[in-house]
Amino acid sequence: MSSVEFYPAAFIDLAEKLLAGLSGLPTVTSNLDQAKVRTSIGRSYFGTYLVAREKLLFLGKVTLTGGPQDHQLVVDALGGVGSELGSKLDRLRAKRNRADYNLNPQGFTLQSGRFWISIAQGLVKDLIALI
Repeated sequence: MSSVEFYPAAFIDLAEKLLAGLSGLPTVTSNLDQAKVRTSIGRSYFGTYLVAREKLLFLGKVTLTGGPQDHQLVVDALGGVGSELGSKLDRLRAKRNRADYNLNPQGFTLQSGRFWISIAQGLVKDLIALI
């Protein structure tokens, strides 16, 4: 077992790897490809959320409850949905929820997966720069 602490942005790296082998548009007839796109969106969100959470805790800008409301507390601590960072994290979370709970294949293409990965990567970069 490693004594090195896990860095959550590795989830975003995994998301990229999930999509690396896809060459076309996942469709309803390509369940495995669609699962990869949906999983990549979920990993992108959680990687970003965890980076944000840890950064905000370090800066003393959020007090967590240990419950599901912590996701909204992190968005609020980033300035809420009216701010650039808070809004992007909230949109990524909404897409993650749709990816996990909505079985309609519309909106879960290879391009969509890559788009949300790029949003996550940009957010992590911005979060690291927070003072």
